[in-house]
Amino acid sequence: MQDERIFIGLGSNLGDRERHLREAREALARRAGRVTQASPLFASPAWGFDGLPFLNQVVELRSELHPAALLQVLLQIEADAGRTRHHAGYANRVLDLDLLYYGNRRQTRVQLTLPHPEIPQRRFVLAPLAALAPDWTDPASGRTVEQLLAQCPDPAGSWA
Repeated sequence: MQDERIFIGLGSNLGDRERHLREAREALARRAGRVTQASPLFASPAWGFDGLPFLNQVVELRSELHPAALLQVLLQIEADAGRTRHHAGYANRVLDLDLLYYGNRRQTRVQLTLPHPEIPQRRFVLAPLAALAPDWTDPASGRTVEQLLAQCPDPAGSWA
């Protein structure tokens, strides 16, 4: 599995957002594999709810963990950072980690859908992802990240 490119979206809109993202990258490196790249930080308004502004980032990871096991590590890193999950929709959060792509895998399961189904609508994911891998082809649409970003309906956000 080391050969598969894995992309993870990081976000924080509470407290010391930069520190939360830095600590998340460090936790990923300790617990999930090797972080090979990290995008610049991207600032965006809350998406899907009226909340505080976010700092976002995408990292590329190489890991021996299968997708379901990696998801559990992501959830634990969020919990360790103080994330409280709200099941009634979107809310402010100390840390949000989304498994965006696990190589070219496509799967739809209750707990994990790959690629992440909201990627084409989220500039705060696409802009940092394009900084790392503009030519990456989304296995669901067949379009590159650069093409998805050009077609993204979300106009909000800027480099931090």
